[in-house]
Amino acid sequence: MKNKHYITLLFATLLSPIGAAAASWTPPTVTGQELKTGETQYAYNVKANGFLNANSASTTIVSDEGLPLFITSSTNNTYLLGTTADEGLTYTYIYYEDNQTSKAGGEAGRTHLNWTIEAQGDGTYYIRPDKADENYGEDYFPEMWMGWKNDGTDIIYPLIDEYEETYGLTWKFVSETEYERFFNLNALSDAMTTAQDYGFDITAALAVYNNSASTNEELAAATTELKKKIREYDIEHATIDKPVDLSDILTNYDFEEDFVSGGTEVTGWTQE
Repeated sequence: MKNKHYITLLFATLLSPIGAAAASWTPPTVTGQELKTGETQYAYNVKANGFLNANSASTTIVSDEGLPLFITSSTNNTYLLGTTADEGLTYTYIYYEDNQTSKAGGEAGRTHLNWTIEAQGDGTYYIRPDKADENYGEDYFPEMWMGWKNDGTDIIYPLIDEYEETYGLTWKFVSETEYERFFNLNALSDAMTTAQDYGFDITAALAVYNNSASTNEELAAATTELKKKIREYDIEHATIDKPVDLSDILTNYDFEEDFVSGGTEVTGWTQE
C-alpha cells in the first residue's frame, strides 16, 4: 500500500500543471498618417519597429523613443526636417554629412538640409537626400534611400540600396497623439514580456494594457511598477558574472552636464 501511495502521488505530480499558463496579448502597431507640414510628427521605420532619433554624437538612429519633427516644405519639392529644443523658438535640422552619415542639429542655411520624401501609395513613405543635390543626388546615388541596414546597429543611413530586402527603407509619419499612445503601450508590452519571463504575475498590468479606456498615465504607471519589480529582482540576484548597471540612479553619471576639461565643478559630483 505504501508503494502504491507513492506511485499515486507521482502520477498526480506528473499530471498537474507546472505553473500557470503564460498570458498573451497583441503587441501595439503603428497606423501612421499622411505626411503633413507645419505640425509635429514622428518618423517610424517599419522594418526596425522604431522611431527616427539621434544619439549623443547627433548621428541619426532608430530608437524606441522618437525625435519630434516639424516638417516644412522647401525648394524643388523637398522638405526640411526640423527639430526644436525650446518649444519652437528656434529650429535645427536633420542633415546629411555624406552618403553614409546623417545627423541632427544642422543650423538653418547650411548645405544638405533638403530631403526628398515620396509617398508609396500604401500610407508609407521613402525618404532620401534631395534628388537634385549636386553631391548626393539621384545622378550619383540612384535607387537609394534613407534607412536602417538591419546590421546589428541602430544607425540610420541617409543612402542605402533599395533592392536589399533585409534593409528598412519604409517609413510612416505618426501624429503626436498616436505616438504617445504607441510609446506607452509598447513600453508596457516590453515590460510585461520581461516580467513574465521572470515568473511575475502580470494580471493587473495586462488588464490596464487591454483596456482601451486606459490613459497614457495609467499605462506608464503600470510600466513603472513592473520595471521596479524587475529591477529589484535583478539587484537581489546580481553576481560578478551578472552585474546590474545602476548608472541611471546617479546624477549626471556620464559627465555630460556642465563638463569642462580641467574644471572642478561638475553637476552631481564633488571632488575630494
